[in-house]
Amino acid sequence: NWARAAFFENIPLKSIALVLAILVFVMIRDGRDDPGRTAEIGADVTIVYIYPEDRTLVSDGVEKVHINIRGSLQEIRRFDEKLYGKVEVDLRDIPSGEFVFQKDLFDLPGGLELVSVNPATMKLSFEPSAVKIVPVTVTTVDFPRPGMVVAEKRVKPSKVAVRGAASVVAALSEVRTPEISLDENVEVIHRRVALVPPG
Repeated sequence: NWARAAFFENIPLKSIALVLAILVFVMIRDGRDDPGRTAEIGADVTIVYIYPEDRTLVSDGVEKVHINIRGSLQEIRRFDEKLYGKVEVDLRDIPSGEFVFQKDLFDLPGGLELVSVNPATMKLSFEPSAVKIVPVTVTTVDFPRPGMVVAEKRVKPSKVAVRGAASVVAALSEVRTPEISLDENVEVIHRRVALVPPG
């Protein structure tokens, strides 16, 4: 009896539910199989710059842009943002002013169209580059342990070449190490450190 009830009770409602299920299935299949349908997708793209040797960029560059792409459903599904994560921008022959992220910078797979780029432009400002030799200064903090004194501070190399915008390099008199604590129970403190960028 229970099997008969399961199949034959509330037949109108079950018929409606079956029709709806079939319609939903047909809609999903239609959306997957129709090659003429298009869709859009967004992706973040990292900008990698090639800088000129004789000039220094002093304005803030754009690190990432957001692009919108249009194409067939099949091509959109194949698009992998991780594989298309970087775009190279060559600034070696670009003057100061407004730079436009042109569509030809983005070499998209076939069947995909670039709809928009955000931001679409950026401001570029260059200065002539200069090189200067400056001394390295050791920066220390804290005090030595009782009974100990600082006899000598020595850094190798004692001087380094600094390259950058001419106006910044001209005003530079030294570069510093990160802060090194003297509060250690040793006679000699050795550290391999990166220098602190000027500015």
